[in-house]
Amino acid sequence: MKQFKTRISTFHVDNYGIIHKLVIEGINATPEDIDEDETVLLKLSKNKKSLLLVNASAFHTMTPEAIQRIKSASSKSRHATALVSKSLGVRIFTKTINSLPQGGPPFRMFDTEKEAIKWLLSFKKSTVAKLRTPPAKIRLKNPGGNQSCKVHIDKNGILTKKIFKGAHVNIESARKAEKEAAIMAGGKKMLTLIDRRASYTITPAAIKYFEKNAVAKYRLATALISSKSWYGNTSSPKPNTPPLRTFSNKATAVKWLLSLEKRK
Repeated sequence: MKQFKTRISTFHVDNYGIIHKLVIEGINATPEDIDEDETVLLKLSKNKKSLLLVNASAFHTMTPEAIQRIKSASSKSRHATALVSKSLGVRIFTKTINSLPQGGPPFRMFDTEKEAIKWLLSFKKSTVAKLRTPPAKIRLKNPGGNQSCKVHIDKNGILTKKIFKGAHVNIESARKAEKEAAIMAGGKKMLTLIDRRASYTITPAAIKYFEKNAVAKYRLATALISSKSWYGNTSSPKPNTPPLRTFSNKATAVKWLLSLEKRK
């Protein structure tokens, strides 16, 4: 079972397609933490609304702003939310959440995960058609905001980053891409594939950032699909770092990464 970790939570998807969120003990959640969790939630659900089970049994606190952020974000990312906890503080929080305006997604508290799952599955029949609706197509030529690439884990378990056609990679988008990749890796080192075949531009600051962070904590090895040997062809990776090779096609890059997996 693959897990995804943020500063305040760990996530996984069960056999029913329900997304589980386990709150980490001792954290104090801020609006920024809620935004990070929502990013992971939408990635796991492929930008569709999901059935979410939150295990909030561990002691934790939340700022008032974080509570408001959850209230505003839930209608965009969830069909229904089941919260598991016996804490009095969490029950008070539940009453706050239940003060959402009418029309918001269903929210209910339970003592056990078994009860919570049973309740969430009652929504499965009514939402299955919506859950299978294909996600909206991304306009690759003009990606919005600071988004310069798509990050996902492929069927081989390889963390894959594909740079959008027409993207302009600056320091902000570079940092955002690395942060999203680290979140998807869930605190573990992974085989990484970066597809750089699209036509795009990149600032000198972003090049230096990638040169410094390209062998980040979440990478076991990196395969680049590109006509260039390194980021901007300005330098080479430092010695004593995880393997990094450049390939002209995806099949060869994947084959090399999987060969490293077999050697482990």
